[in-house]
Amino acid sequence: MDKKVWATCGEFEYIQLPQQHLQDALEVLNLGFYPFESVCRVLGIAKVPEAVADLNRLSACVSEDEVSIIAMERKTNRVVGVAFNKLQFFFYLHTIKNNKPKIHKLCCSRPGDLKSLWTLHEKRLIDL
Repeated sequence: MDKKVWATCGEFEYIQLPQQHLQDALEVLNLGFYPFESVCRVLGIAKVPEAVADLNRLSACVSEDEVSIIAMERKTNRVVGVAFNKLQFFFYLHTIKNNKPKIHKLCCSRPGDLKSLWTLHEKRLIDL
């Protein structure tokens, strides 16, 4: 993946998180977020290795959307900050059962995830 630079400010460069820097970005969370963020401190997240591993797996999944950003120190190429970002799409499926309308709210991460649902919905409309 080519490096997508979003901004450069002094000694830092803000880029789209490439997978080769994922472990470095997770280490930023391990060292600088879990031990100090208010909710994490109250829950003692940093002291529970299983919780840290779960949150790191979640963050890794979130990074697959390719909208997460890292701050890199330009001199050392070291990751010094991270913002894991998530995209979600909502789809409302309207159905009628026993003459009663019903709305189903569906959520997914990628628009392609809805293709099969939309095809099914179109088929039902045609069958009516």
